[in-house]
Amino acid sequence: MRTALAIAGCLLLLSSQPGCYGVASDYVGGDGEGGGAGGGPAQPAVYYRPQVQADLEAAKCTTCHAGAPPMKVTPGPSSDAQWQANHREASQRAADLGPKANGAGGHTKVTLDAAVLARWSAWAAQGAPYRAAAAPDAGSDAGAGGGAADAGRDGGGSTDAGAGGGAAMDAGRPMTWDTDIRPVMANEGCTTCHGGSTPSASYSLTSYGGAMGNGRDSQPNVVPGDAVSTLVVFSRSGHEGMSAANALKVLRWVVDWEAAER
Repeated sequence: MRTALAIAGCLLLLSSQPGCYGVASDYVGGDGEGGGAGGGPAQPAVYYRPQVQADLEAAKCTTCHAGAPPMKVTPGPSSDAQWQANHREASQRAADLGPKANGAGGHTKVTLDAAVLARWSAWAAQGAPYRAAAAPDAGSDAGAGGGAADAGRDGGGSTDAGAGGGAAMDAGRPMTWDTDIRPVMANEGCTTCHGGSTPSASYSLTSYGGAMGNGRDSQPNVVPGDAVSTLVVFSRSGHEGMSAANALKVLRWVVDWEAAER
């Protein structure tokens, strides 16, 4: 089963479909297995621990980002808590890593190998998974490769509500709008702006039809299976304070369960 992570409350409509990264036709989730609907070869799974963390350190991103937000990432994490805190920070910005490295938003431009940018793109498209289920255990938690099994993302697509910021959920049960996502929209306060007779940006989140709608433009805000759907991107950005756990639910609903209604 394809699985996903990551990165929000009142959701405003984008004027155009976001597209920092395309979604590979062969989507792979946290278990490192899978292929697209067309039966193509699976993309290699990319995990934050240790691959993306190692990339950030090699690129010296952690020189600036070790001290304070935004995206506080501690170099050389030596405990599960540090690893998971780093992942929580980076995963909410997964789709922005490549553009930021290329100077987007006034960020200092960083020269990176094309393979690194491709790996970050794949990681974002795969839902920014934390760690493979059977990651090597070197007997200690120091450094990028070591560490005992922890409470982060597992290979079966489930997550826990620990320091990794994930939301506990039943990986075997389909996620639907009625059961899982409508309550998120209400509890996060999204419907305060995106509800009523005149919803913000003409985009309502009080109903399934509204959530799947376009708002002010011709682009649907939810495209089943698309990890860079507008609703997903805004959720994972922490828009209006949406929690990482609920942003993960939105991502999984859209990607893993094709935005099912019920």
